[in-house]
Amino acid sequence: MAAIIGPTYGTEVTVTLSADGIASGAARKSTKVTLSGIGGLTGTIDNAWIRVQLNTATGTLGSPAYARLWVAIPSVGGTNYTDGVTDGDAAYTMLTNPTMAVLYLPIDTANVTKYFSGKHLVALLGDIPDSVVFVLENQSGLAFAGTAGQSTQCKVTLLPMQYQSQ
Repeated sequence: MAAIIGPTYGTEVTVTLSADGIASGAARKSTKVTLSGIGGLTGTIDNAWIRVQLNTATGTLGSPAYARLWVAIPSVGGTNYTDGVTDGDAAYTMLTNPTMAVLYLPIDTANVTKYFSGKHLVALLGDIPDSVVFVLENQSGLAFAGTAGQSTQCKVTLLPMQYQSQ
């Protein structure tokens, strides 16, 4: 049996999701992220770190103040994603009871950039699908900072990895 000697990391990839300016109570979905050959790695990745950078406008946060990063996966061999999510950087109307995997992101200070990292895609999904679409939901009581249509103040990135064995 081959021993795993550790991961090889690819280049961090910014997900196409215009997160700046998302109003509180609103959500936005990303373009499809294909998880093969991503970040300069060849072939299918084994895992990826999910990293999220958030900042709100100045003001008083709601109680509780949080964001959620949802991960929609395709049907087997298909292009239909969980909860009717489609490919494309655009507004998304959240379902009352979504079934997508979710990462909860508490926001405790307004107008301060906060970074969330350390969640593996495999830990969230149990496996690596061919592709994913992310949905970022804002429930902070304030709009996300920045100019709508951009992702400079708020963004989602992935650090892909492949496990090496000998």
